[in-house]
Amino acid sequence: MLTFLAAAGLAAAVVGLWLALRAAAGAPGQVNYQAVTDQYGGVRQFEISCAKRASEALRWAKLSVATSLMLIAAAVFASWWAPPKPANPPAKVKVTLDQKAVCGVLLSADQNQFRVQVDGESIPVTIPFAETKNL
Repeated sequence: MLTFLAAAGLAAAVVGLWLALRAAAGAPGQVNYQAVTDQYGGVRQFEISCAKRASEALRWAKLSVATSLMLIAAAVFASWWAPPKPANPPAKVKVTLDQKAVCGVLLSADQNQFRVQVDGESIPVTIPFAETKNL
């Protein structure tokens, strides 16, 4: 949902900015005097028509950018109240044997043995269940 809101907000911003740029700079192309006078009746009427189109594009640009800001704000607010990722801390254990104790992160407790990763060691310590005095 957050991704959709943010993506839609960014897309609306791009559309709004494109419309604003087009209204300010116009569409590139050549204008033929004869075609302008044939279609609009004169240069003044052509300029009025261009101004109306630019005004309409600016109106749509404002709506698009306003929508963009609302969507991005909704994404930000939704992210504030989204449930946090649950913490998954490692299970630290102390396994007591006859002679010593082993402390570290419990990797597994299966196949009748504990596998404990001791800090500073690269290979986990394997302790059979039968040798364990206390956990």
